[in-house]
Amino acid sequence: MSTDLLPCPYCGSEAEIHSFYGSNSDKVLYIPRCTSDTCIGHHHHKSYTSKAEAIAAWNRRFVGLDKNEDKVYAGDKVKYQPEDWKQLSLIGHIVKQELPYHGYHIVREDDNRVVINAFLPEDIELIQEAKNEH
Repeated sequence: MSTDLLPCPYCGSEAEIHSFYGSNSDKVLYIPRCTSDTCIGHHHHKSYTSKAEAIAAWNRRFVGLDKNEDKVYAGDKVKYQPEDWKQLSLIGHIVKQELPYHGYHIVREDDNRVVINAFLPEDIELIQEAKNEH
């Protein structure tokens, strides 16, 4: 698991982990948030009991709904098969593209090659064993 925070998904600014003592508790809680106080990401209110958990939650990016209307996140394992691919499909992971590019691509499972730079969420299907409850 990465210990680095990804930039804010709303504005691209740096992110930080804010720590504080919870009300009626002596435990430290952690909130990931954007460093820009004018950004909606600065007002992230969900707290976590560990810094690692806060980082993992902040870094998880929602990509869209697949053809079964399941939520798909960056890192999830998917099957990609557009309607015009009758006999062919591929298995891979959704990966966030690095700047200067925006969006997500699919990295092939068997050799880690980027194979799809642009895709429609309705052309993918979340592989159930990789599915997490959200």
